[in-house]
Amino acid sequence: MRNLSLGAAQIGFEYGVANKTGKPNQKTIFEILDAAKRFEIEWIQTSPEYGDSEKAIGEYLSGTSSGFKVISKFAADVDFSKPQSVLDSLLKSQGRVGPKLRGAFLNDPVLLHQWDRMILPVLDMCYENGVIETAGVSLYSAHELEVAARIDSLDMIQLPFNVFNREVLNSKSLNFAIDSGKTIYVRSVFLQGLLLLRPDELPAHLKGAANWISDWREICHRFGLAPREAAMKYVQARMPSGNLILGAESPSQIEENVATYDSSAVPPEFVHEVEKLLVPERIYDPRKWGRP
Repeated sequence: MRNLSLGAAQIGFEYGVANKTGKPNQKTIFEILDAAKRFEIEWIQTSPEYGDSEKAIGEYLSGTSSGFKVISKFAADVDFSKPQSVLDSLLKSQGRVGPKLRGAFLNDPVLLHQWDRMILPVLDMCYENGVIETAGVSLYSAHELEVAARIDSLDMIQLPFNVFNREVLNSKSLNFAIDSGKTIYVRSVFLQGLLLLRPDELPAHLKGAANWISDWREICHRFGLAPREAAMKYVQARMPSGNLILGAESPSQIEENVATYDSSAVPPEFVHEVEKLLVPERIYDPRKWGRP
């Protein structure tokens, strides 16, 4: 089975700097989910912060039999010092998604420092109530990974990794987390679509990335690879046990992503050239991009 998840941000709102079609309508959403089902993509990754993504997924799941399992996120404003409010928040997600909800990610890695004292007792209550079966944290940095990797009762880690953002690559904590049985979900494979754009297509607030995009595309051209293929195959090469979270604006993008995932591996020389790229944090971290 392919180690892929369907990222559902595009289902809920207009997402990504390379988005050309906007938020899909219900017909297109159902076609996207049909395509994911056809290609046996098992996991859907969503969040209550993704517009009406949870609701749209729930409407689809209520009308079809599928093997989908859904992982959402704890609401951004949830207060873990109030256990009942956390449970109520998850119950709302479950009410929108339905019984396919299996797990949830924490959005705030700072809470890792309070895991045993505050977070774990709340999670145990959620497990006992049958709302979720597994929980993890959505990270941004190698430092946060070091903390998360050593928490035994944390099941899943979601982290960014791509040709520009390779911060976690040399972290010993990554192998430690994998060896200890944690599931690694990899987001931002295309850096919210930035890696798929030409320099002349960059929005105004990202014009500063033009030189690095040019260098990236030159490497792709040299090895005869399209940027989408090159970006995904690099992540597969360097994060072989990671489950790749890939969104889609259309069913054809699901097909394209699956075909790329199944294609031949890139040569080691390509990986070596990519890792010569030295990209600053202000380019590879979307939190620092500023407003469009």
